[in-house]
Amino acid sequence: MRMRCLDLSLSMLCVLIGCAGAHAQTADIRRGERVYLGEADVSGHMVGHTTNLPRMALKCVNCHAKDASVQKDKTGFAPPLSGAHLLHQKSRRGGPPSKYDLPGFCKLLREGIDPAFVVIDNAMPRYKLSLVDCESLWLYVKQLK
Repeated sequence: MRMRCLDLSLSMLCVLIGCAGAHAQTADIRRGERVYLGEADVSGHMVGHTTNLPRMALKCVNCHAKDASVQKDKTGFAPPLSGAHLLHQKSRRGGPPSKYDLPGFCKLLREGIDPAFVVIDNAMPRYKLSLVDCESLWLYVKQLK
C-alpha cells in the first residue's frame, strides 16, 4: 500500500510539472506574439545607423505576414514568418539550401546573417533582443501555420 501511494504521488508530481511546463511555454509564446506585434519593449536600428528606431517601426508584422496566402496580397516585401517557412530546408535569397534553428534565427535578427551565411536586406532592422525575447519570438513563429 505504501509503495502504491508513493507511485501515485510521483505520478501526480509529474502531471503538475508537465502542466507547469506547458503553462510556461504558453507564456513564452504569448511574449513572442507581443514581440511580433510590436507590443514588447525591444530595440533595434537600421544598418549603418546607431540611433534606435521607434518601437512602432520594429514590429515584425509591419513587413512579415503570418502565412503565405496573406503575403501574396501584401507588398511582397518580406517572406512570411511561420514554422512551415523557417523549419524546412530550402534555398533563400539565392543562397544554398538551409533551415532555421533558434541560434540561426537569433543571429539573423541581431546580425542580419541567415543560416546559409547570406546577408539579408538592409531594409530589415537589426534587433537588440534578449535571449528570452528571441526564444519567445522563435516559439511564436514556429507554431504559425
